[in-house]
Amino acid sequence: MMKRRLFSLLLVLCLLVSVLPAGAYAAGNSGSCGDNVKWAFDPATGTMTLSGSGETYLYSRGEPIPWADLKPQITKVVVGEGITIIGYDFFKDCTALTEVELPGTLLELASGVFQNCTSLSAATVKSALIALPQDTFSGCTALQSVSLPAGMTSIGREAFKNCSALSSISLPEALTSLEREAFAGSGLTKAVIPARITAIGEQAFDECTSLADVEIRCPSSAFEVGSYYYMEFFKNVPFHAPDSTETNLSIPADWTEIPDYLFRYSALLDTDFLTDVPALTRLGTCSFAEMPVLERVTIPGTVTTIGSQAFYESFDCVSTLVIPESVTTLESTSAGTCQQFFTFNTTLRDVYIMNPDL
Repeated sequence: MMKRRLFSLLLVLCLLVSVLPAGAYAAGNSGSCGDNVKWAFDPATGTMTLSGSGETYLYSRGEPIPWADLKPQITKVVVGEGITIIGYDFFKDCTALTEVELPGTLLELASGVFQNCTSLSAATVKSALIALPQDTFSGCTALQSVSLPAGMTSIGREAFKNCSALSSISLPEALTSLEREAFAGSGLTKAVIPARITAIGEQAFDECTSLADVEIRCPSSAFEVGSYYYMEFFKNVPFHAPDSTETNLSIPADWTEIPDYLFRYSALLDTDFLTDVPALTRLGTCSFAEMPVLERVTIPGTVTTIGSQAFYESFDCVSTLVIPESVTTLESTSAGTCQQFFTFNTTLRDVYIMNPDL
């Protein structure tokens, strides 16, 4: 009799297990990741779900996350409504992740949440999130489409670094800060830098070698260098399409100066765009320095001051230079301002200095 009862009990247990969804509540596939937040992974669909309310645990950077061993299997992430904060590196290195659903209640992301998710192709941030922190999508090499909230004010350091498939993005008009290397190495082909931005970090668009069209709407004071080693913003950016020599670059007409180091190391072919800036009076220090493919230099008749080493090592492909009569000052770090301006190897054949007092 006892054997029959045990057999019946085992049979009932087997039947109960058979009707559960595959992987549901299996050991190691679910748990807590916040005081009021649960996580669950369904191996049958590859879906990781966060549910509950409030904030997740942050976990220190480098601290093991409970589902670390499951990351290679995660193909979809669903963060439920009610969750407000997602912790550090939550889905970093989920290399099979292709789809993300974020809630409207989300207020904050910690750094590196989707870093190196190399299969992620699209992401929509539909929440009240006002800041995208460091490394959020860094290394997401398949990312092609991102939608950001209209009220977002800050994009953090390296947030989209090396997103090589990201050819376009609409930056929110509310944006005030674009931190260092935010889009470095990305596949952007066009960029419109909003008017409200007050701070742009160095190397923000470095190595965006497909960036053919740039419209700058913000004040010149937004571009401010802070380190001797990273004094550039558009390194190797061409500002023209591969099959064209026409420069597609515009800056506000009320700029009075080109900021120091702004186009250093860029792949600009000419400076003709300066003629569309009637208020321009100064070309900043090293503002057009070390530009290896520069072919034509145009200095408008409104410019009165050329900063120290403004065109340092940028005349290798330039044959003719005209310094207009309006220029009264060639800034220098040593004596002999005019001599300092030409103290480097150059292929210049014709130089016309229209102000005899220089």
